[in-house]
Amino acid sequence: MAVSAFALVGCGAAGKVYDNAREASGKANEANAQACKTEARTLRTAAEAHRAEHGEYPNDVQELVDAGYLRDVDTYRYELEGGGGSETPTLVPTDDGTNAPCPEVPTS
Repeated sequence: MAVSAFALVGCGAAGKVYDNAREASGKANEANAQACKTEARTLRTAAEAHRAEHGEYPNDVQELVDAGYLRDVDTYRYELEGGGGSETPTLVPTDDGTNAPCPEVPTS
């Protein structure tokens, strides 16, 4: 009987470890999704500020860095596509291996 009780306790502990790992993974995914939203918002705001000051949208993220609206271009999970002039640029997810990639572009 002692072996059976030990086996049951062992199975319960393994299940708890699995549940904790799953919960931690879910929280990491939520944090990544929030980081994606924040970065998208930051890039959109910087692009709008560039347009307000210079009369046109930037062509790419590097232009925002060069103009002083953003720091270190290597830290962003998006690229700007189709910008310049009066055309609003589109955010495109990128995966440079530095950050967890964003699965899609958040709309807000």
